[in-house]
Amino acid sequence: LCQLNKMATKDDETSDEEMLRLAKEAASEEKYIVAGNLCKQVGDRHDGDPSSHPLLTEEHERWIVMAEQTEQVMKDLLVDPSESPEYWKKQGESHGHRDTMIHYHVDSRNRLTCRIETPIESSLLLPIISVFNETDLHHTWMPSWSVPKVGIKESNKLGEYGRGHQLIYMYVQLPFPLHDREVYEHVYAVDAIDSHNCIAIKALSSPVGSFEGLVKEPTGKKVRQLGLDVGFTIRPCPLDHHLLETSKANYPEDEKLILLSLQQWVDPHVSFVPQTMQNFFTRNFMSSLWGGLLKVAEEVRENKRPDHAKAIAEKKELYDWVEARVQVMFDNMEIEQK
Repeated sequence: LCQLNKMATKDDETSDEEMLRLAKEAASEEKYIVAGNLCKQVGDRHDGDPSSHPLLTEEHERWIVMAEQTEQVMKDLLVDPSESPEYWKKQGESHGHRDTMIHYHVDSRNRLTCRIETPIESSLLLPIISVFNETDLHHTWMPSWSVPKVGIKESNKLGEYGRGHQLIYMYVQLPFPLHDREVYEHVYAVDAIDSHNCIAIKALSSPVGSFEGLVKEPTGKKVRQLGLDVGFTIRPCPLDHHLLETSKANYPEDEKLILLSLQQWVDPHVSFVPQTMQNFFTRNFMSSLWGGLLKVAEEVRENKRPDHAKAIAEKKELYDWVEARVQVMFDNMEIEQK
């Protein structure tokens, strides 16, 4: 792993073939920042245009994009939102069963970004990863409303390309006069522990025709595409985090704390987002979705979700990998504190 990190800044004496071999090795370990940077260096040798290089494939170009996207996720989520009050508006915080804080932002094109943070005890991490990762089970727990009509009607995994690397289809019901939405999400996990001491997860909508044609046009006249961009980080919770300072929770003394940070950007493709819809999305939908995810994770931990327990057992290699890498995060944090 040290060799791979050093190779991300290798000089021009290394052959293109060797750089791409090491990029593939890094990608196999979910180190997409390293893989993308290696591929970018190869592309830079040809006037900075990866598409003109005879050895660079569509997969290599995808790693370059994934590296750039992951670095942006960490740039956004590893900074306290209170440091940018002109950008982030605080929706609120709660200190009930879980300590949670929500911020939001609406840009000039009416695209809504929501950010949510919660500390959890380390024993809840693998259950939460399973709730995220087992997309075929999303319909068993995701919230929905009849007034207004909002909810995930369908969620299917169309392809799997590595640990936590998937293409997902979702059908979202929306209230009148809005049309229902379809989204094809490219989801991948990135091991950024060596550089940022965190694991990052990225999910974003994919264009029609991508993934060898798996991404289709909307299925009906009254169905539109949904623009979606989600960033998620898993890292040791800073001891001075605001939520801990105001917490009423009794966290287990024999467990370490992990900070979950999620940022979701949604483009509904409408000309105006009413304040009532902004409030519903940030106060109701996101908080219910987040609360539902945490509740299901607790049920997984308590062996009350047999389908998730079965998935964890069947994908032991994935969940063992997550557990081992999280332990490295805490080891790194202890070294820094010393």
